[in-house]
Amino acid sequence: MPHILAFRWNTNTIRLAPGTGATVSMLFILLIVLSFLLLPLLPVYFDVRYRWQEKDERFQIKLYLWRGLVSRLEVPLLQWQGRNLSAIFRLKAGKDKEGKVLARRKVKVPWFKFPKVMSLSAPSVAFLWRIIQINRYLLGKVNCIRVRWVTEIGFNDPAVTGIAVGFLWGVKSYLYHHFRRVVKVDCVDPVIRVIPHFTGSRLQMDYHCIFAIRLGYIIIAGFKVIWSFIRLFFLKGVTGRAG
Repeated sequence: MPHILAFRWNTNTIRLAPGTGATVSMLFILLIVLSFLLLPLLPVYFDVRYRWQEKDERFQIKLYLWRGLVSRLEVPLLQWQGRNLSAIFRLKAGKDKEGKVLARRKVKVPWFKFPKVMSLSAPSVAFLWRIIQINRYLLGKVNCIRVRWVTEIGFNDPAVTGIAVGFLWGVKSYLYHHFRRVVKVDCVDPVIRVIPHFTGSRLQMDYHCIFAIRLGYIIIAGFKVIWSFIRLFFLKGVTGRAG
């Protein structure tokens, strides 16, 4: 006759030893502390892509925290209309089967007026200057790990196409040189091309960059902004009297 093994689970025999609860609490606190220490070291990725092809214009930003997608912003079509020295951006959603726009929204962004800028208080000007400095600090910590900028251009006249291609190469070389001075470019093989089309009219552009920065630098920049705001607008009188 085969042997049958029987197991009996007795819940009355499971008891925590003295001091086990305190140990579990300490481990939980240690886990939280380690999480706060390791969180600033996590890389944050910004995936930026801009595509323009005839009347189809798309701008997309993806935010990744380590390997997971956190947020995504996509503007299918962005048009600019100039009127009365004001910038008006018209955002359109996709189209239905009949070609009608599903949604439409206009956002008006007025230009800064010189009298308004001159009327800013001294703390406001100092705060704006501090924001610029913090922005430079943050850009210095950004690492670009992918660069792809491909432009296809063509006119009916081959001579005009050749002139346009040479002009675009000059613009791209200047912008890329300035780009490397602002952020650190760590990609092995950046793709920057200008593709001419001598047989017809064509204009397409595909821009794709991936930027990486550690979360700790973003947190530090945020604390700097908050501290600068408090120091300039709330503690200025206190520090002035103390000095």
